[in-house]
Amino acid sequence: MTTQAVATMPPESVVEVQAFDLTTYIASLGEEGLARQRELMNAYNRAVLALVGEDDIQLVEMRERGKTVTKKLKKKSAWSKLASHFRISSYPTQIETMEVGGGHLHSRAIVRAIAPWGQSVACVGGCSTEEKRFQYDRSRARHDCEATAETRAHNRAIARLIAAGEVSAEEMEGGAAVPRRAPAREVRVPDPNGPSTGDITDAQHQELANLLGSEKLSDNQREWIQAKAGHCETNGQMEALLRAVRQKVL
Repeated sequence: MTTQAVATMPPESVVEVQAFDLTTYIASLGEEGLARQRELMNAYNRAVLALVGEDDIQLVEMRERGKTVTKKLKKKSAWSKLASHFRISSYPTQIETMEVGGGHLHSRAIVRAIAPWGQSVACVGGCSTEEKRFQYDRSRARHDCEATAETRAHNRAIARLIAAGEVSAEEMEGGAAVPRRAPAREVRVPDPNGPSTGDITDAQHQELANLLGSEKLSDNQREWIQAKAGHCETNGQMEALLRAVRQKVL
């Protein structure tokens, strides 16, 4: 396991938490305190409407209580905008990566965030190369795994301070949620109930990995194809996907 301790002391720009009197604090939890909290939530809602655009949102389909529901999750860009607006400082205090079975890596990051009103949180974010996003491309596995863990921790810390712990899009991209909307100029994909002709072959895995390296694909298209490939269970379904991708890149 490799551990990287970073920014163990906060930058000068962050706001340190000040000591407070417990009696005064309890008194602040009355109507006046509730009013301030409502003002903060109203300010958050206004900031979301003014700052967060369509490109900052990911629509995902999730299973909740036996039903499929569509949710709007904020991406890293949305949380960065909101952190800047509310003057929230966040920085990593520790990033560690360990090697596990099968040559996979697990990364864990701890991020501390401080709000100008004195509240402070420390949140943990994790990532593993066992996630579907690494299935066909592990050329930058260590860097991407650590960066994703740090991003998830940053998003979680910012959300904890201003949005009661709202889940970010990056927390769901490891495989728990599948994008509802494909990128522009999407390719046709196989029917998950399509032909069943045996297991996916190593040659098909290799061909898909080669096709995903094409410069004709955008990053969004590449991620979307990878997600669809994760739902192919037979070589017939994978072949249908390969045919669609070939038409796009060849």
